[in-house]
Amino acid sequence: ELPDVNFSNPSHKTLETSSLNNLSGNSDFMYFRKDMQVSGNRINHLDVVLKHQFCEINVKISSAETGYNISAIEVGIHSSHYQASNIKLSNAHNNYLGNIGYQKFALLSGLNTNEVSEVGIFNAYNDKASLSIPFITIGPLSKTNLTFFRDKVKIIPGLKYNLTVRLNPKDILLTYKGQPAARINGKIWMRHNLGANTSLDPDQSSSVAGIHGNYYQYGRNVSVAGATDTRMNSNFNGGYPPGPKAWNSGTEASPLKGPNDPCPEGYRVPTREEFQQLLEATIESNIGVWRQGNANYTAAKVFTSKGNKNVKMTFPSQGVFTVSANRNIPPFFPVVNPLERGNLGLYWASTLNNEGDPYMLYTQSSSSVVRLVLQ
Repeated sequence: ELPDVNFSNPSHKTLETSSLNNLSGNSDFMYFRKDMQVSGNRINHLDVVLKHQFCEINVKISSAETGYNISAIEVGIHSSHYQASNIKLSNAHNNYLGNIGYQKFALLSGLNTNEVSEVGIFNAYNDKASLSIPFITIGPLSKTNLTFFRDKVKIIPGLKYNLTVRLNPKDILLTYKGQPAARINGKIWMRHNLGANTSLDPDQSSSVAGIHGNYYQYGRNVSVAGATDTRMNSNFNGGYPPGPKAWNSGTEASPLKGPNDPCPEGYRVPTREEFQQLLEATIESNIGVWRQGNANYTAAKVFTSKGNKNVKMTFPSQGVFTVSANRNIPPFFPVVNPLERGNLGLYWASTLNNEGDPYMLYTQSSSSVVRLVLQ
């Protein structure tokens, strides 16, 4: 709604003395002027073409590549807007009121979908503005104080254009060193267990025997059982004392692949902290039937990236081979059948505590935590 026309000289109301005062900066103000001599002997064509006097931007934010919807967001542009201005009607000259500031787009349409959009009106002049997102929530992730197109957004009176932001996740699936891999939170993980069939989809639901892998003693690079075995093989060594650097010749903060690490080139056994970071960067879910049984290969814990719903790490619930003898009394660790296959998973970390005991990633249907397991 336009404000009333004001005249600088009320006794002399002409175009030169007229103005619109305190015009809202959110108005889509258009203006036309044409000087012509009107003839009374013919039809006079005015040919009105209204021109936008402010800048209009249609912004779109897409999260389609992440697989998640946008549930909350604010979008705006700094140094782009005055709250009001006085417009001289003789030439549409804009006399700004107040100070230039931040202008946010109105409530964006499309919330809870993977694309939100809105049209914004900006009445300032700034050819080096930036798009700001003070906050955004996409799926389980929330981010604050994001800036896009820094110093490249143009706020020019009469200019109208579309501005699209496509949010591309850093978490992706890839092939690394010849192995199917997932990059989550900056770390690259093999998507298959050692000994698993890498031609199979590791994230298929439910899991199958071919996705299960080998069993290892801590600190050794030879497997003591295969995915479907029910007895450990002759590689098992009950008296084997792993050295503190067997799987990590560096430190927890700066790990280096140890001499006995069984992983292929370019990979190593993760540290406790890296397991913890994986848990914090993902959402847990379960697939398959969680029930103990030597023939149950269906159960697995799935860790889905918070940044990309299409990126997952699936840990089959392989159970564990256990032993019953005292470690100090011969014949040491007699071989027994696997326990809890289909009901839990135990995955070594390379980290040892101060007493020399290793950590594991421990998964069950209701929990996924890194905990200490004494050997």
